[in-house]
Amino acid sequence: MGAATTSPMPQIQISVALLELNGKQYDLEVRLGGTVAELKRMARPVLQVPVQFQQLIIGEAVVHDDEPISKYVTDAAKPLLVTFYFSDGGLLAHESLAARCAAIDDLTKVVHGGRRQIIEVFITLSADENEVCRHAAVSALARVAHLADERFLEAIVARLLDSNKLIAVTAVQTLAKAAESGNEEARATLLEFVECIEDQEDMMLQLAIIEACVKLPQAHGRRIVRSLCGIFHSSRNTRVRCAAKHAAAELAKRNRGRSSSRSDAQRCDRACDFEAGQACDFEAEQAAQ
Repeated sequence: MGAATTSPMPQIQISVALLELNGKQYDLEVRLGGTVAELKRMARPVLQVPVQFQQLIIGEAVVHDDEPISKYVTDAAKPLLVTFYFSDGGLLAHESLAARCAAIDDLTKVVHGGRRQIIEVFITLSADENEVCRHAAVSALARVAHLADERFLEAIVARLLDSNKLIAVTAVQTLAKAAESGNEEARATLLEFVECIEDQEDMMLQLAIIEACVKLPQAHGRRIVRSLCGIFHSSRNTRVRCAAKHAAAELAKRNRGRSSSRSDAQRCDRACDFEAGQACDFEAEQAAQ
């Protein structure tokens, strides 16, 4: 006779009430024989927090990844109360740049969830002394620009004049996204920056500003076109001048569609002439090249 076979023991599941400090609760099911690390992996999708940034408390104890859940279960029929709080565990201040970048990358993957603690991490990192970290932080903030508040905008504005022009360009793009989402403070700040475009010497930054200006409300069209005309006439860079010309044309076309008075229509016509190539000095320069 063959050896008797035994069926695997059924896995006992217990209920976990995962609580945040703000009172929010998530109901999970976890194996009684599982570990704290397993619970963290199950909690990741609902918390939108990587496991290495989760700290869990059961009773009065901060629990560790390798501990069995069963250690803290006194009655399997009742939900196990577990409290979560966000902590970087020193990862973001690690002496190794590679370790810091890995932690930043993990947070970037979940920043879209809009968790305030994660946004605050990136706001702080936007002023980091390391350029790689600053750029990663501003890029991450761009993903949640629709959630921009005063502290968020202060961090982005500070990076508009970053010595690293790639970071400055990303800051302009982030500000533009916040403005596009309807943030009035972001719109006002971007408009001021557009009007100072001639003060910027870096070509990539000028191009980013020109691209961003079309995301401002049509009500500011005249002020924006005036700034675009200014950079068109003052710049010696063909790419910048072409970008300014086409952006002014786009705004002019929008304004033409909403113009109700004859004077408005005439202004729009002049701006469209600008786009059509009526700026003679531009054409002459093109012909000479």
